[in-house]
Amino acid sequence: FFGEYDEKDKDEIELKEVVFEEFINLLLVICPTRAKITDSTVRQVLALGDRFQIENARVEAEAHLLSATKFSTVEKLALADQYRLVKLRDNCLQTYSTTREITALDV
Repeated sequence: FFGEYDEKDKDEIELKEVVFEEFINLLLVICPTRAKITDSTVRQVLALGDRFQIENARVEAEAHLLSATKFSTVEKLALADQYRLVKLRDNCLQTYSTTREITALDV
């Protein structure tokens, strides 16, 4: 929000194609009060954090996914690939013992 962009001098900026509740969830993660990411909000936080280049949102979401049990390893690997989550990727890959198992994945 502090870089050079067209809307820099505007008091309000319209965010198109953003669901209000999802954006609020993102703000709650990065603001000083720090809301916890849940299984139901982690994908939203990753997508919006990536879109608005909020590194802390990505880091917090990755930390959540590392301990989450709701998501399969394949789902986690897909998210790790899509959002460049290296720790999550490495953690998931450690669950496989051969490269054949890894190459057989449908990610």
